[in-house]
Amino acid sequence: MTGNSREAKIGNAQHTTKEKYSDMREKKYRIREMADILGGSTDTLRFYEKKQVMRPEKGENGYRYYTKEDIRNFLWIRMFWISLKRTCFRRWKRKEL
Repeated sequence: MTGNSREAKIGNAQHTTKEKYSDMREKKYRIREMADILGGSTDTLRFYEKKQVMRPEKGENGYRYYTKEDIRNFLWIRMFWISLKRTCFRRWKRKEL
C-alpha cells in the first residue's frame, strides 16, 4: 500500500467523522420554539404529527425535537395549502359568475 492511498483512506474516514459530528450538532427545536419560529401554534404542529405529515424526533423524555428540515417541510406544506385554497376559491368564483 502506498502512502497516497493510505492518506486517501484516512482523509475519507476523517470526512465521514466530520459529517457525523455535524449531524449531531444540528440545532434541534422543541415544539414551542418551532411554533414561535413558524408563527403557528403548538396545536397545529401536533395536528400535523397526528396526520403523519410531520414526524418530529422524540427524545427519551418524550419531547418532540424539530430540525431545520422540519421547518422547510412545514413552510412547503403551508405554501401548498395556501395555493390550493386560492385555486379552489378562483374556481368557485368562476362558477358563481
